[in-house]
Amino acid sequence: MPFGHDVLYFEKQSLIVKQLTKYAIRNSDNITVDAEIVKDYIVENFNYPSERIVTFPWGVDRNVFNPSVKSDIRQKLGWENNK
Repeated sequence: MPFGHDVLYFEKQSLIVKQLTKYAIRNSDNITVDAEIVKDYIVENFNYPSERIVTFPWGVDRNVFNPSVKSDIRQKLGWENNK
């Protein structure tokens, strides 16, 4: 599972690292990445089939959790004065 930094930046540090990255990616049966941008980079720069890459995002989905949207849940729980 290459993280964004591994593919987007680290492989550009030297020709040897780039060749090792290219070898590892091309010899992988499947790849799991942490972001769509990493998937797109691998597909475009290493000619790896996108259907063999799974995106498993880390963090919070801002479409689901959005603290700026007002909710009455804090009042229901008695937390309206808690930060």
